[in-house]
Amino acid sequence: LLENRMKTIATSASAVEQSIRNVRDLSIETRSAVGSTAELFQKYSKAAQQIGASSSDILAVTRLTAQSIQLSGTAAESANAAIIQLGQGLSSGVLRGEELNSVLEQAPRLAQAIADGLGVGIGQLRSLGAQGQLTSQQVFSSLLSQADQLNAEFERTTLTMANQITNLKTATSVFGSEALKGLTTGALGDLVGKLSSVIYVRSDTIQSEVSGFASRLRLRVGEVVGVAGAVANVCKAL
Repeated sequence: LLENRMKTIATSASAVEQSIRNVRDLSIETRSAVGSTAELFQKYSKAAQQIGASSSDILAVTRLTAQSIQLSGTAAESANAAIIQLGQGLSSGVLRGEELNSVLEQAPRLAQAIADGLGVGIGQLRSLGAQGQLTSQQVFSSLLSQADQLNAEFERTTLTMANQITNLKTATSVFGSEALKGLTTGALGDLVGKLSSVIYVRSDTIQSEVSGFASRLRLRVGEVVGVAGAVANVCKAL
């Protein structure tokens, strides 16, 4: 899934591999789930194409956003919701409406970092969003300007058990994907592919045979029930 996400923003196999490594490294560094980091990286990459941001800026803003969400202390589901809404806003070129409200409510430290970078308060940030003036370019620039502050705050945080478990899942997924890559692209993958093709091609025949078997089974069960009823009637008569 991560590879497929990266293929939407990378133009070569080497670029896809580099993007995957970047997402994995950022996930471990910021103690974030791989899926969430990939979502951020993908959305920022697409926004960067519109505003001409560099690859280093994309990595930096992805890191800073992930750090801000961690600093917000929100639950995983709320953090994911904020990331999705943020990504939608960035894709449209302007962060406003429901997208901005989600960031304000579920990732307050991220919203504060954007506001600080723009030199405004949270109330003014809402106004900018309502006026359609909070662009992807402003989000990029404001977060980059807050890098030192956010990095310092993140370094002072304590690594929790939940963080450790998240990083363990990331490390395990990396190991598992590498271990299975040879299998899925080798003989086992070919076998599964051929099996699925056979089942698909013969699906109508298989369904017909299953339906026929079910009908015959119902008929036999009906016969057994009929015989049992007859025996019961005989026993009552005796």
